[in-house]
Amino acid sequence: MREEELIKIWKKSSDMSHITLNMPLLVTELRNRMESLDGKIGRRDRREIIASVVGMIGFAVIAFIIPYFWTKVSCLLTIVWFAYVIYRLKSASKDKLPDTSLSLFDQLSQRKQYLMKQAKLLNSVFYWYILPPFITNIMFVFGVGQTDTWDSPLSSVLPYLLSEKLTMLSLIAAFYAYITWMNRQAARSNYAPLIREIERVQEGLTRSEEE
Repeated sequence: MREEELIKIWKKSSDMSHITLNMPLLVTELRNRMESLDGKIGRRDRREIIASVVGMIGFAVIAFIIPYFWTKVSCLLTIVWFAYVIYRLKSASKDKLPDTSLSLFDQLSQRKQYLMKQAKLLNSVFYWYILPPFITNIMFVFGVGQTDTWDSPLSSVLPYLLSEKLTMLSLIAAFYAYITWMNRQAARSNYAPLIREIERVQEGLTRSEEE
């Protein structure tokens, strides 16, 4: 019987005690899925950290050359936010690998806590990843003013009219809304099923010890 079929039977059964489970096979499959997810998390973190470093450099340059006070302030706050993103990602990735000196049950508990932390990171993305930069975006856009003395290629792409400012912020808001939705979907599809599988394997381990 294929492993996927075994898991389906396990999920659909109403009487778990009547099914003989190949626990080593289930644990191996679970470990493979967790390692695959670890790879995705690692790639995501590296991508976000690199983007944050580049963003910090870019906004530092803009803050230096742009003449508008509140736009300068928004650039500096954005740099602080990028630093916080790096800290938040590194903090969420702590204790990724379980203590191998512990029992399998306790190792799975550690992994579950790690996955719950990652799920919380994505579910709360609006508050730490979306809202802060959107506030600084508003400061940046409305901080831009008219000037005849500033001659820079950047000046040609900045919004000066109120309609231009509102249009730009609307597009940014729509993009942020999509990011929020996408991250919450990822939390539901990637982490929630794996957490449930860990709990089921733990239940199987508990029953095996009782028999």
